[in-house]
Amino acid sequence: MGVAAADFVVVLPLGGRGTHTEMGMAIALGKRVFLWGAADQMVDERGKLCCFYFHPLVERMIGMGTEEFLQALQAKLLS
Repeated sequence: MGVAAADFVVVLPLGGRGTHTEMGMAIALGKRVFLWGAADQMVDERGKLCCFYFHPLVERMIGMGTEEFLQALQAKLLS
């Protein structure tokens, strides 16, 4: 329900299958998705990446600190 009502979704990599389900739902609904986290969090314990991380609606904001991320997110949302 939350994803359907959201204007955009921020996803932390490796949140697990539930996170990837929510991410897939956001993509299916045409929501803007922002992927934020450290570069080493992109790969799971098996060395695999989630294909959703590379979908055209997903904006990867990897390697940014909190303040940098919030400023970049605000700029993207206001543009």
